[in-house]
Amino acid sequence: MIKAHNLERVIYPVLSFVIPAIIILAALAGLKVTPFGDNSLAISDGNGLYINYMGYVSGVLKGEQGILYSFTKGLGGNMMGSWGWFLLNPLFALFALADVTGYMLVYTFVSMFSFCLCGLTMYIMLSDFYGHRADNLIFSTAYAMNGFLVANVFQLNFFVAIPVLPIMVMGLRRILKGGSPVIYTISIAYCLMMNFYFGFMICVASLLIFVVCFAVYRDSIANKKAVAIKYTIASLLGGMLSAFVWLPALLSLRGGRLDQSIAGTISFSENMPFLDMFSKLFIGANSTSELSNGLPNIFVGIIPVFLVIMFFVSGRISKQKKTVAALLLTFYLLSFYIVVFNIAMHGGTVTNWFNYRDSFVFCFLMLLVAAEEWNHITDEPEGAAKRAIIILVVATLVVFNKSFDYVSGGMVLLDFAILAALLFAFYMHKKNPEKNPRKVFTSFALVLMCLNLYLNYYFSVKNIMDWTYHTQEYKDITLCVGALVDGIKASDDSFYRMEVGEQRSLTLGNDPMLYGYYGVGHGGSDDRDFVRLALSELGVHRFNMRNNYGKGVPAATDALLGLKYIISKRDLTQEKNYEKLAGIGDYNIYGNPCVLPIGMVVDADVEGVTIDLEDVFDNLNRTWSAMTGIDEKVFIEEENVVFSSHNMTDPISLSGQEAVKIVSERDASIEAEESDKTSSESSVSGSGSISEEGAQSDGEEEWETSEEKPENTNYIMLTFTARYDGAVYSYNRSGMTEDNGAYPHALNYEGTFHKGDVVTRYLPVDNSLVTQYLLEEVAGRFKVAYADDDVLATMSSAVLERPSSIMKMSDSHLTGSFTAGENQKLMFTIPYDEGWSLYVDGQKTELKKVLDVFMLADVNPGEHTYEMKFVPEGLKSGSVLSLIGLLMSLLLLLISVISIGRRW
Repeated sequence: MIKAHNLERVIYPVLSFVIPAIIILAALAGLKVTPFGDNSLAISDGNGLYINYMGYVSGVLKGEQGILYSFTKGLGGNMMGSWGWFLLNPLFALFALADVTGYMLVYTFVSMFSFCLCGLTMYIMLSDFYGHRADNLIFSTAYAMNGFLVANVFQLNFFVAIPVLPIMVMGLRRILKGGSPVIYTISIAYCLMMNFYFGFMICVASLLIFVVCFAVYRDSIANKKAVAIKYTIASLLGGMLSAFVWLPALLSLRGGRLDQSIAGTISFSENMPFLDMFSKLFIGANSTSELSNGLPNIFVGIIPVFLVIMFFVSGRISKQKKTVAALLLTFYLLSFYIVVFNIAMHGGTVTNWFNYRDSFVFCFLMLLVAAEEWNHITDEPEGAAKRAIIILVVATLVVFNKSFDYVSGGMVLLDFAILAALLFAFYMHKKNPEKNPRKVFTSFALVLMCLNLYLNYYFSVKNIMDWTYHTQEYKDITLCVGALVDGIKASDDSFYRMEVGEQRSLTLGNDPMLYGYYGVGHGGSDDRDFVRLALSELGVHRFNMRNNYGKGVPAATDALLGLKYIISKRDLTQEKNYEKLAGIGDYNIYGNPCVLPIGMVVDADVEGVTIDLEDVFDNLNRTWSAMTGIDEKVFIEEENVVFSSHNMTDPISLSGQEAVKIVSERDASIEAEESDKTSSESSVSGSGSISEEGAQSDGEEEWETSEEKPENTNYIMLTFTARYDGAVYSYNRSGMTEDNGAYPHALNYEGTFHKGDVVTRYLPVDNSLVTQYLLEEVAGRFKVAYADDDVLATMSSAVLERPSSIMKMSDSHLTGSFTAGENQKLMFTIPYDEGWSLYVDGQKTELKKVLDVFMLADVNPGEHTYEMKFVPEGLKSGSVLSLIGLLMSLLLLLISVISIGRRW
């Protein structure tokens, strides 16, 4: 017969995992989230970023995608930053078990399991502190469903390190007691390996907890020097063991996220009124606006909040424990409150969406303090409870002396009703312990805790369901597009790119990763800025940290970037002169007859071409002419465009040529007067703020002119008479119309016209009078051009006639052959990266950046073979560090076993 004690050692850990799952499933059923309805947890970044990344992870696990490098990431990119950022979460392997159409269901369960793991690890730590008992479930469940996790229920990349925090603290406690640092070292290594960003936050928490505890308990630490040395070595070993991931991951973010300047944001000013953050301690304190740019998510439940107050008013808690708790909690509160401290806690980076990402540590500390007080709760005098209640009520009234739109008074009253029920049980237990024993009191407290957590999860998620993306809509799209992508890959195994004209993820452009095709779109914090910029300079739409393929990307851009197939709802036979190959539902596959190979022989003149955002048409003209040596243009610009303003007063008219002259003189004057400032400071409209990860993109529309006259708003009308037959594109660089200063799409397809057609288009200017200045800026930076399909075909043929081939052995290993003539070079439309090495006829050959993004190599005339290999920068050094760390760990373990007789 199994002893009761041994049974508890099994049942309670299981319950710590199962109870959060039951709470979440009950809430999801009420919210009609898949599998209980059509709503999805993959909202905001979950929809635009993470669900797509799961397609890549699935491809890796199935052997279909490269680990170190992937061509599904915006022309191709180093994947170490993505792995080190969040892709190593073991739970993501579940996506490989499902078809792409079933990812929404898997997303729900990965989110839920992540919460449950937090409950399990918190219980393990508490059982190490207090033994196996039901009381621990109150706080393990609270940690599993703390406010940070619930508010970011869709942020899969936030979850991987949070379950490790309790294990790290458990290991840290053993070090302080002179015990083994093994658990601590492994937890630090795991965090930094799985997510170096959140791993950094856990390392900061480790340092703070150690320093505070070491200082406060210094008199009771047996061998202070040995403990300090052990902690230092264990921390270094944790960093070294994981260096093979975090070092190349960090280096891969150079030229992008790693180079972010924070000089202008560092200050000792406040982030918010100090007391406001405590409004987040109550049920459902969440909303879409609050989540994106709101206060720290520190909800842990009303019962733990009450217990924390009891902890500090109790006479049974030692001054040392109170000092440690006060110092740690105060530090984190100040880190939320003061700008410079907040930046430091995030590794020196600024978060402009989903802020205060270290608030899970504060939640943990609150629960740790509450759990300590719970040990004494039944021994506390009623007077202490009354004082705590008075403090809580008064503090609540002070905080809510003003209203908050994300939390209602009803929710606050609901919290206090739950607390009142607990206090009633407390007094009943104190009054008659035999009739109302501790176990009954604990069970009742657990039930109340679960109710509190359920209500917070339900209302918090409900408040952000405005961002929801419906499961059936997702299935309908992926069923069609996924089948077409698979069909293309099955029929053509050569190395090429393709794209989807109507991206499921809209302006985020991450569809290539979802379906596993090689494309050009990508949005996120793990790409390099020069890739994003150069793509927009060559005609691919750009929105801050995003490039997406959509309406307006011309055939000249497609051909240059190796886009052999386009899947689209639009008819591309006229727009781009493409051949329709097949279709499913509203989507059709189109073949590009002018596509260039990803590795090709070009004229040397291309090395002298510089491109910028001022004129994409000119960029493409000069690029194609330089590559081929043909002095013609793939775009012919229209010079006779007339612009007129339409307010509710007399219109102003201006020719495009006049406007160009005016803005050119204005720019020159501004540059001469203020050489240390950018001309954008004279703009009448501000710069749009967009999430670093993409954030909410579902409501963003593509920039384009309108064929219909806008109603109830001011607008600019442009008109011209077509001089040629064919497709017409426009390019707006003013940033002063409806996009409100955000990066507009690079190009916009206006239609296909015949010579002599009068073309009229409208640019809405919302909430703004069209002044003379505004009209000049828009007209002076607006371009209209005709796409010349015949010239493009001629130039494409000139490149294709030069013998070249490229084969993909793997994403990080390419081979091929080519024949170069005099004054010709080998070019790859692959983003320049220091990790690539080129060997021509077995000899290492230097790779140079060309057109601000691609790779170019000087070669001798004649026939050659080549080989390209990719090894991420820092991978070798990081691997050496990890190997040294492993050897040192094993050596110290061996020495410990031999000399001390116990594991180190």
